[in-house]
Amino acid sequence: MIDKKSVPLSPRVDHWNNEKERVVLITDNSLLVCKYDFVMLNCEQIQRIPLNFVDRISHGNFSFPQRSLLTREGEGVRVFWDRLREPSFSSRWNPFATDYPFSTFTYHPVRNIDHRFTALCEVSFVMCTIQPPYHP
Repeated sequence: MIDKKSVPLSPRVDHWNNEKERVVLITDNSLLVCKYDFVMLNCEQIQRIPLNFVDRISHGNFSFPQRSLLTREGEGVRVFWDRLREPSFSSRWNPFATDYPFSTFTYHPVRNIDHRFTALCEVSFVMCTIQPPYHP
């Protein structure tokens, strides 16, 4: 049985600025990022990050280099783990790479349609729930 602390629905923004909808569960010892198929009601993928691996958490507006073609409005939360390891050169240029030592979450685009959905899509839960360095 999982003693959950929070279960928000949040788009995960990858290193190529693509959004992928994820269900995020924060338990006593882990951060679980789940790719969930809402049509087939099936969990397709789970990434487990032990909370004691979390190094730092950043919260703020998205920013890009001055000459970048990518843009994004709004704010997000990035959770870092694996002792500040930088992604490899091949991972940075591979849009399908999954070995990044961080995850970035942002607000769901339709979070304001209903007050219950707004609470479900809150990304600042990470800032309130996880306090790195995490020590149980």
